[in-house]
This record gives sequence, C-alpha cells and structure tokens, in this order.
Amino acid sequence: MIDICIKSQDKLYASFIDRRSGFLMFNWQALDVQTFVQNNPQLGFSLILQLTGTHGHQQFDRLTKTKTVESILAAMDESGINTYINHLYSQFNELEGTKA
Repeated sequence: MIDICIKSQDKLYASFIDRRSGFLMFNWQALDVQTFVQNNPQLGFSLILQLTGTHGHQQFDRLTKTKTVESILAAMDESGINTYINHLYSQFNELEGTKA
C-alpha cells in the first residue's frame, strides 16, 4: 500500500507498506521521484495510478504545475512502461464500450 502526498515539484512525501510482509518500508520522507522510481521500478506504475486515478487527476502535472508524472514515466523501466500502456489501452477500450 502506498500513501502519497506531493509537497513540491519532483519531491514525494510517501509511506509504503509491503503487502507481502506487512513491514513499513519507509515513512513520510521527502524523496526525489526519479531516484525513487529508478530504485523501485516496480512501484512506478502504482505511483502513476495514485496520482492520475480515482483519487488523483488525469491532468495532475498541469494542475500542480509540476512534472511529477513526467518524471515518474521517465524513470520507469520497460516492464512498467508496458504495464502503463496496457492500462491506457484498457481505459480506451472501456470508453469505446460505453459508446457502443
């Protein structure tokens, strides 16, 4: 589980609890987003979903006048980017299904 709070451009204040072990991995620390995602590439997609999903906004970077989502995408590995692209495709397919 990830709790995220953006306080300033490209700084992430977050806590992360490993679901498998239940251990608190870090707690509300200021983190450089790109460094964090480079060190934890499996979490990049989760961060994107948190910032742009139901409790965030699809235009997160524009609204906050930051490049947070852009920084996360730039730091994600190939697997994370593919997961994100598949997620975008699924959202598009859901939209197309509601129009039919």
